Amino acid sequence: MQSFAYIKERVWSKLQGWKECLLSQAGQEVLLKAMVQAVPPYSMSFFHVPDCLCYDLEGLMRRFWWSHGDDKRKICWVWRLQHEKHSLFYKVFQAKFFLTSTILDAKENSWGSYAWRSILWARKVICSGLWWRIGDGSQVKIWGDKWLTDPHLPKLISPCPTQLVDCNVSRIIDSITKSWNIDEIKSFLLPFEAKAIQCIPLSFQGARDTMIWYASQDGAFSVRSAY
Repeated sequence: MQSFAYIKERVWSKLQGWKECLLSQAGQEVLLKAMVQAVPPYSMSFFHVPDCLCYDLEGLMRRFWWSHGDDKRKICWVWRLQHEKHSLFYKVFQAKFFLTSTILDAKENSWGSYAWRSILWARKVICSGLWWRIGDGSQVKIWGDKWLTDPHLPKLISPCPTQLVDCNVSRIIDSITKSWNIDEIKSFLLPFEAKAIQCIPLSFQGARDTMIWYASQDGAFSVRSAY
């Protein structure tokens, strides 16, 4: 591994040299393609490069790619594509890559750019920590989705009865009193599941369900919390 350390050092030095420059995302993509990715191939043509070095190089490029703003705050584009649906950024990517679905359901394709492939890679990390915060329950499935507040019990583990496969959480919320009414499904739940549901606070204002990042206190995604 030490024999190939110079490759990592060269990539790091190129990224560091441009880190303080005000590059747009398009400029960052050109830098990664034209300069950084041109460093390893020469050595790879003669030697078998260890997998761990490839992972390190990918990590360096991704950390550079996600950099945004003068405060070097890390912003994940998957999170933005899920939440900032009125932005031009969202509208452009939706029109090109997931016109009839969402970023969480989008498929990889052969014409996707490096930026798009990076977004799809990051989606795996995002999906592992996404949770639903219950509002009116209309967007969340009772079985299958992660919506319970216990980190050790993110979703129901009891078998789902056939007649309730497609039922949303709104079905077990009293629309008038804004309280839980789990009588219909209680017989199918384990005792601790029923208790976990009834401990979830409900909104009296008719708030919509929102998707949050469970690893942070404010529910917003950050790369630091992902690792």
